[in-house]
Amino acid sequence: QKYIKAYFAEAGCEIGLMDTPNGIIFGAPPNLSGKPSEKLLAIMKLAEDPVASAHLEDLIFPKVDRRLENMKFSHIASENTRQVIANCRTQKSVFVYPSDFPTVSDFRFVLFHQFCPCRPPSSALNRRKVRPEKWDTLS
Repeated sequence: QKYIKAYFAEAGCEIGLMDTPNGIIFGAPPNLSGKPSEKLLAIMKLAEDPVASAHLEDLIFPKVDRRLENMKFSHIASENTRQVIANCRTQKSVFVYPSDFPTVSDFRFVLFHQFCPCRPPSSALNRRKVRPEKWDTLS
């Protein structure tokens, strides 16, 4: 299954397709050599005989740093960003605790650290005809 996905992704790159936040578009330079790229050949060879071609697995699916996989960026962040993360870990917060830090990404930890519980003014509650206990929000 993963080889099929890898094949179609690489074949799309070969003809100039690019994946963007707004969808797939033509925008990359296509492979005009008439021969499949080394990576595409490796995918085809691996799909034909996975046992004999196991050494090609790293070429197709490169290892990802565990810290990046867990969205921990302090090892590659700027000094100021590291300082912000460190400050968030030492200051009290309503929604996250220092014990949560290993379990969530750095970005989410800092984001949730900034949240504060709030209640909308009673005029807004009256206008919507909602009881206050049903209207909890964050700001």
